[in-house]
Amino acid sequence: MKKTNRQNRMPRVVVMLPAATKLSRDMRRGVLRYAAVNGPWIIHLVEGRPGEHTASYLRDGACDGVIGRTFTPELERLVARLDVPKVLVDQETADRLPPVLEGQSMLRSDTRAIGRMAANFFAGRGYSNFAYVAPRERLAWGIRRGQAFAKTVAESGFRCEVFREKKSRTGKSDLVMMAEWLSALPKPVAVLAAFDQRALEVIDACALARINVPEDVSILGVDNDAELDDATFPTLSSIALDAESAAYRAAEELDRLMRGSARDRPCLVSYGPTRVVERDSTGKAHIGDALVSRAISYISSKAMDNPSVREVADALHVSQRLLEARFRNVLHRSAIQEIRRHQLDHVAKMLRETNLSIGEIAERSGVLSESRLGVNFRKRFGVSMTAYRRGRRQ
Repeated sequence: MKKTNRQNRMPRVVVMLPAATKLSRDMRRGVLRYAAVNGPWIIHLVEGRPGEHTASYLRDGACDGVIGRTFTPELERLVARLDVPKVLVDQETADRLPPVLEGQSMLRSDTRAIGRMAANFFAGRGYSNFAYVAPRERLAWGIRRGQAFAKTVAESGFRCEVFREKKSRTGKSDLVMMAEWLSALPKPVAVLAAFDQRALEVIDACALARINVPEDVSILGVDNDAELDDATFPTLSSIALDAESAAYRAAEELDRLMRGSARDRPCLVSYGPTRVVERDSTGKAHIGDALVSRAISYISSKAMDNPSVREVADALHVSQRLLEARFRNVLHRSAIQEIRRHQLDHVAKMLRETNLSIGEIAERSGVLSESRLGVNFRKRFGVSMTAYRRGRRQ
């Protein structure tokens, strides 16, 4: 593999991250930010638009590095022939890794962490019916995301239904089949869609079937495309990803490769979830028991005071045994687990809204050592506290 002679000229980098999707825009922003801080680089953007001189950029001698997604067969063919450093976005199908990606450094979604965060979000709102809407294409990341969601749901004793596109023998459209599938699900049901645009199709299917959102179907997307999510009705709740900061690190890896540094094995840079951005499609928590609902309100207001279960029961003028039984029956978890969940929610809020160090936040949580808090936070949100803070601020 050739390296750039940086003493003579600036490196020429092909960036294949079209602006058509929020995820690609975030990644491109991260790459360009790295180039602005650590460059300069000569940037050639490949958008897939008619008339682009893609072939003239993607040939030996015309570029020194490539970063992004080979989103057409032509790009895959051109990039595979290049003898320059590459960091490529993982776009594996369910059955294979595209040959162009074999042996290359990659930028990949932590799909399992995304599925876990979605399941924990819905479980915390009292749902016992769950469903996942997979992407139309049989993509490995979409399958893994649904599997992680279903596995986390199953750990709480529930089942997850899955909708996958399939050909109708009667000529029904995907939207009609989805509407019929949603109508047959037990209600209320919590639905995770593989990504935001798929979630908007779920909203359309609910409208077609005259299903109320979020009262009967609560819908969560992935990517947090705010322009899109705020414009739909109802507005769409979505999981935000730290794709921009991950792409910055991927650009750093490409820079290192162009300088001639070698690794024993390809580098894998992953991006995961940072938080759930709540909008109207998920509505309020679905708690059908008045006592449990009042207990949760009390716990939320007192969480950082580290209340005991007995204190909560006394405040509501009920026995501790009754309170514990109702939590187990309604939420399928104990009252102390609910207290810990709300404490972690407050920790997440401090990470988002304050400049307190993680050590100071751990001290204010009043119940856990910094190391133990870190373990519990990752289990609850799917990412470390540092990654959560970094992704939220970017």
